[in-house]
Amino acid sequence: MTVPNLRRLTPIKLADAIESLAEHAIDTNLDPEEVTDQFTKRYLEILLDLEGGNQVHTSRRLGVHRNTLRRYMNRLQIERRGYTVKYGADGQYS
Repeated sequence: MTVPNLRRLTPIKLADAIESLAEHAIDTNLDPEEVTDQFTKRYLEILLDLEGGNQVHTSRRLGVHRNTLRRYMNRLQIERRGYTVKYGADGQYS
């Protein structure tokens, strides 16, 4: 699966991607809670990568308090250290 350019992701492309993922989850009988957790974990990891691992900047970008972000990170077992930027300034996955 290819990762789209985050800066060019339109609502229509996002809706198509979500529909495709939902169909895959249904076809493979995945637990809805597990699907949601996997999406949330990956979403947060990408945002953290874009912010260079800075939790304060990431929480501001999400519009939540940094403690809320940390609770999500703990629940989803997202590491707090060792982030490497996987997305360049152009939004491309490298």
